[in-house]
Amino acid sequence: MMRLAMVTPYPRTSDEISGGVESVASILISALDKLTSDVEIHVVSPCYQHMSPMERRENVTIHWVRTAQLPGVFRYWSYDRKALHRCLELIDPDVTHFQGVAGWTLGYSRPSVLSIHGIPEREAKYQNKRFGFFREKIFEQVEKIGRRRQDDKIVISPYVAEIVGHNLGGRLWNIENPVSDECFGVSRKVEKLSVLYVGRVNERKNVLGLMKAFHGASRRVKGAELRIAGQMERSAYSERCMAYAREHSLNVHFLGNINRMRLMEELSAAACLVLPSRQETAPIVVGEAMAAGVPVIASNICGIPYMVCEGETGYLVAPDDIAGFTERITLLLNNFELNAQMGTCAQDVALRRFSAITVARRTLAVYCAVIGKSEACYEG
Repeated sequence: MMRLAMVTPYPRTSDEISGGVESVASILISALDKLTSDVEIHVVSPCYQHMSPMERRENVTIHWVRTAQLPGVFRYWSYDRKALHRCLELIDPDVTHFQGVAGWTLGYSRPSVLSIHGIPEREAKYQNKRFGFFREKIFEQVEKIGRRRQDDKIVISPYVAEIVGHNLGGRLWNIENPVSDECFGVSRKVEKLSVLYVGRVNERKNVLGLMKAFHGASRRVKGAELRIAGQMERSAYSERCMAYAREHSLNVHFLGNINRMRLMEELSAAACLVLPSRQETAPIVVGEAMAAGVPVIASNICGIPYMVCEGETGYLVAPDDIAGFTERITLLLNNFELNAQMGTCAQDVALRRFSAITVARRTLAVYCAVIGKSEACYEG
């Protein structure tokens, strides 16, 4: 029996997911549980609100670790890291899987692996504008040290190795993010004129650019609607997005955070998923849309071109090319035959690359390599 501790952001409830890492962790853990009964799974998750210290969901034990009331950039590698490590000492795992930031791994000496899901120092510039420079520098130094000291790392996209490969020592394992089985079971209504966006409403995601592109497409396609699923951050940027929709009388629906069942319904009705982000690594929603057979129109930057094949599973457009996004949205709303062909191709690619059981098998092999045991001992 292998005892696994996964240190990760985790959904507060089984059907409420507020971020990509939460989604990846919950899907991977579910797949590992189905794959084998020879792994005892513990989740150790930072908690920013009052929660019971421990809970049990099916075969998984979740340990909620209360975090300090400090800005995240100062807290995660100091107070939070020490609190997480204290919890890990009590669990006494054979292997620990850190999902997300390298700062959590500092000073941890037991067998472990780190999954690098993003480049925090690059994302920081789109967050707090007043302290963006300092946030960027702190993230850069902390993450650089953590990545360099960690012996085993999982990279979810070749983009990660391109950007931070110069300070990635040890062994690298290339494993893409998993997609839940339910996405592959979505039944599409290709004749719909619904454009879907899933993610936070902020500057990094370039939601205002999306709305401008949809404005142009809606002039050409009668009845088109834009559905925005994700948290509306309290900021001037969110206000600008809503003001733009009102000013131009756009058929836009701000859905807020939605649960898994609602996401499947939105994917079923979507003609396309559009993601015009300025910074991404390997967005889970792109894999989910592909698995559901929904064509993707996304930025041609960072890790997205490794997921979307231009002209086959979707389209790649420069983030600030509003006319380019408008043209491709219009095309997929008007041409149902092309839309269906692209969706079928996208689903085939997703099944080959992103299925949860495939990712779980490859991840289990990493755990076995880290602790020096044969994978055959844990095959389900």
